Amino acid sequence: MTKKLAETLALLVAVCVGVKVAAGFVSAALPALIPLLVMALVSVVVMRWRNHL
Repeated sequence: MTKKLAETLALLVAVCVGVKVAAGFVSAALPALIPLLVMALVSVVVMRWRNHL
């Protein structure tokens, strides 16, 4: 029982650390990613629009 509790706590800590690291990475990478996301969205819209014609 104690082992399971320790494993659960370790998993919880790992998840919290992972989320914190991911949030830091996203906030650092977001300015670079926004133009890429916009370009990808525009290209998808253009492709679908051309397929409609």
